[in-house]
Amino acid sequence: MPPPTLSLDETLAQFRSKVNGDSRLISILHGWEPVIAVEVLDTGWKRYLQVRNCRIEDIRPDITDDAHMVHLLASEDVLAAVFDGRFNPTEAFLDGELQIFASDKDQIKLDAISLILWGA
Repeated sequence: MPPPTLSLDETLAQFRSKVNGDSRLISILHGWEPVIAVEVLDTGWKRYLQVRNCRIEDIRPDITDDAHMVHLLASEDVLAAVFDGRFNPTEAFLDGELQIFASDKDQIKLDAISLILWGA
């Protein structure tokens, strides 16, 4: 896997733009309003993606609402590759490189997002 060309913050911002700009995701995101915690395994770096109103509304370094949390944990390189489409998140999970702490419904939503964005 080649190294990322953007920082993880920039990659998440680009991911947010892709999600928010893809009209096919409106029905997938309808009624689904989690906070997606993205955490780098070895450093503890975290960002929180707030999903509301069929879009990723905000990316923050802290969180105030964690009622519905989806937690993704991996190395920085794996997270960057997952969020920029270079690494299929299902493969990363099955290879043990990505940890996902979420309900089955949440995991299906995440899979659907990656399928629509990258055909993965």
